[in-house]
Amino acid sequence: MPSRDGYPPQVTSSIATDVPAVPVRPRPLVVLGAVLAGIVVTLAGLSGQHLADVAAVLVTGLVVARGWPRLVRSPAPVGAGVVLALTTLALAVALLLQSGPPRLHQVPVAVAGGVVLMCLHPLVREDARARLAELLTGSSLGILVLVSGAVLVTTHPVDATVATVAGVSVSVAALVDLVLERPGTAAWMLPVEMLVGGAVGLLVHVTLGEGGEAGPVLVGLAAAAVALCLRRAISQQPALTTAPGAVAAGVASVLFVGPVVLALARMPIT
Repeated sequence: MPSRDGYPPQVTSSIATDVPAVPVRPRPLVVLGAVLAGIVVTLAGLSGQHLADVAAVLVTGLVVARGWPRLVRSPAPVGAGVVLALTTLALAVALLLQSGPPRLHQVPVAVAGGVVLMCLHPLVREDARARLAELLTGSSLGILVLVSGAVLVTTHPVDATVATVAGVSVSVAALVDLVLERPGTAAWMLPVEMLVGGAVGLLVHVTLGEGGEAGPVLVGLAAAAVALCLRRAISQQPALTTAPGAVAAGVASVLFVGPVVLALARMPIT
């Protein structure tokens, strides 16, 4: 007989006892991944070189491909990692072939290839078909993170400083995790990191000699907030106790801010 919530008893039991809660505590490897990814994005933005953008997408994407499948508890982590790694290579080639604007012109082709590989994966692995929804959900989220990273590192043709502002702001704001990610202070992480991100964004913009407009403050604030939200959303995943999973979580949180940063770069306030 179904239980009161509509699920069969065995499903209800599975939901209730799926994964034990992970204690709220600082995770240095997650912060390290975020800081290193922010540095890579910053260096690519400062260089203004096309090949630097391609290298940034390749390096950060391969790190995510290594740890993301286990982070999202993919039923076939090795195959899912291969799919994400091949998608990363496809994105790098797509950016390499399109050196001028629009920089993202070939990216949809790379994304389509990744989606096709994601759908073909269960056809060759029986264990992947057993938990198909989990496999496709985890892989599609990984592809979304990779594409967001490609968007992030290609924003400087739209605004010469926005990628640098976002990279430094997210890196510095992530350090707040080490101080506030504790049971008594975790609720303050979002407002404090937004303030830090906004302040750092303004400081970076002024340091680059671009003046003190409000746009960089908004970019730093929004980038820090979005990155933290992803880190908190996956903070209960057991794979965060492993080095690949923790570093991938930190890197993914930085790449995930790409669409927001690009949208802000296209606004007249920046």
